[in-house]
Amino acid sequence: MKPEPPVIRLVPHLPDLMQPADYANDSSNNGERIVKFRIRMTADGLAILADSQHPVALEELLASLGVDSIEQMLCG
Repeated sequence: MKPEPPVIRLVPHLPDLMQPADYANDSSNNGERIVKFRIRMTADGLAILADSQHPVALEELLASLGVDSIEQMLCG
């Protein structure tokens, strides 16, 4: 049985982990993609903040880690 996908909630703001050089260098090395993480222990468990210019790949990665929900910011 396949696990349920995480619930995605849109939020107005999340900290930006990516820097301008990260965007410029992303995929420049044989298709590698830059993903940055900040992981904290909280009273509720682990809190993972992740940033990438590849949201679908990032969502798939987080889902494979077994997260229940993903907070996502619309940008563009």
